[in-house]
Amino acid sequence: MARLNRDTFKPLMLAVLLVGIALLVFGLFRFASNAQALQDSRNQTAELEATLRQQIDANGGQANPGDPATDAAGRMLFSASMGQRKLEGDMWQGAIIMGVGVIVLALGWLGYDMLRGKRKADSEPAVEADKPIRLTNGDVIGKLDNK
Repeated sequence: MARLNRDTFKPLMLAVLLVGIALLVFGLFRFASNAQALQDSRNQTAELEATLRQQIDANGGQANPGDPATDAAGRMLFSASMGQRKLEGDMWQGAIIMGVGVIVLALGWLGYDMLRGKRKADSEPAVEADKPIRLTNGDVIGKLDNK
């Protein structure tokens, strides 16, 4: 079995970053497109309600349950309401996908940053050996020994 090292995890973390970005963009697109469709549907429903209200007012303020036009308008309002509920659900699913994308993006960034930090820590010594230790006032108190 191949041993996993930092060079193996770097492309993996970049892939996680890309997946996070893709989820974020997809969720944003889904949210925005469904929000626009929902607004359009609400505008059409308002127009249909206004038309139905005019028909009811023309009949003396009463709806005729047996009237085919009234029944058709009622069915259309019900159908529009169900469509709006579906659009709202799809819109909020897009928001959830955006949230998952942000989380995946953060995890990928964290992993990539940890790998980059380890690489810097391994390549640079923490303290240079045989250098004098200076205080803030300029006094030298000794040298470090790395033995």
